[in-house]
Amino acid sequence: EAKADLCVSIHHSVARDRSLNYSIVYFHKNASTNRASVDFASYLAYYFEKRLRLSAKVYSDHLVFSHGFHVLRNLKDEIPAVIGEASFLSHPENELLLQREDHIEKEASCYREAIIEYFDSGIPSYKLVSSNDDNDIIIELDDGFGGVHFIDNSLEVIIDGKRIPHKLTVL
Repeated sequence: EAKADLCVSIHHSVARDRSLNYSIVYFHKNASTNRASVDFASYLAYYFEKRLRLSAKVYSDHLVFSHGFHVLRNLKDEIPAVIGEASFLSHPENELLLQREDHIEKEASCYREAIIEYFDSGIPSYKLVSSNDDNDIIIELDDGFGGVHFIDNSLEVIIDGKRIPHKLTVL
C-alpha cells in the first residue's frame, strides 16, 4: 500500500543457548524466485560481518516456518523484503553492547550501507539479439550501469522453466 521499494524488518535473535551470537538475514520463499530479496540480504549480511565482526547467514524464512514469517509473506512479491537479525540479545556480552548508543549506531550503519549499495548497484537487464536453429541464443546484458560486469556463475538461463547450460562471453 505504501508503494515501497524495499522492506526491512529489524530484529535481534534470542536463544536458550546464551553462547550463540551471529547475524541472520531472512528472505521469503526460495532464492530462485525471490532474487531481489536475496541480493539485498547478501548486502546486509556482508555489512553485518564487516561492521559487527559476526558471522552472518542468509536463510529462507521457510526454514523456520512452513509458510514463512508473517511480515514477509504478506508483502507483494515485487517488493524486496528481509528480516535482519543483527545479533543475539540473549548473548550476555551482546546484551550489554545493545545498551550502548554507539553500538546501536554501528548496527544502523549496516542497514544504511546495505540499502545504499543495493540501490546503487543498478538494475540488470537483457535484450535478445539473435537466435538460430542450432539453439544458439545471443543475449545482450546490461549490469544496470551500461556495462557488462557479471560473474559467470551468477547468471542463470531458464527457458520454459528449465535451467539451460550457458557460456558467458564478453565481446
